[in-house]
Amino acid sequence: MKTGTGFLLATAMLSGMCSFAEAQGGGRFLSSLIARGGAAAVRSSASGGATTYIKTYGADVLSVAQLTTCIKKATKLDSDSDRIEASRASIQELQLKVQASNSSLESQRNQLDRRSKLAVNKFNASIDRHNEFAQSAKSEQLSFNSSVDVHNGDIDTYNAECAKKYYADDLAEAQKIAAAN
Repeated sequence: MKTGTGFLLATAMLSGMCSFAEAQGGGRFLSSLIARGGAAAVRSSASGGATTYIKTYGADVLSVAQLTTCIKKATKLDSDSDRIEASRASIQELQLKVQASNSSLESQRNQLDRRSKLAVNKFNASIDRHNEFAQSAKSEQLSFNSSVDVHNGDIDTYNAECAKKYYADDLAEAQKIAAAN
């Protein structure tokens, strides 16, 4: 079974101060995005003594549109992470059932009356049922592993696109836009 190391690594990389977003019901990815921030506008004095701030959006600073997209992606990643963890629990439960079935078969094998054709046929039918069950569990495990791989790819994309700074007032605007959509 895959353990989702990439998922855990990405989560660890993105974790940080999460209290603000968690208080708003955000998950790990959204919390990390909100906590990260950090770009500061350059202060400039205009004629007449008014101070203005100039924002520059280089490769390392997210625009409002990019930030809105990142908020939506973070929300989806949080939701997908919850779904994957729920699936992981059911896969682990299924594996325990396969192990219990296997143990039961071993016990039956040790007690099998090999001289009785009826007992042998009954035992063989139990093995067939167990093998079908084990194969079904293996298929579910493979499907789960595939979903974890896709999720890890989504995390890599998110990290590449969203692990940047942004302006605090841009975050407030992006949150409004993301909530409206």
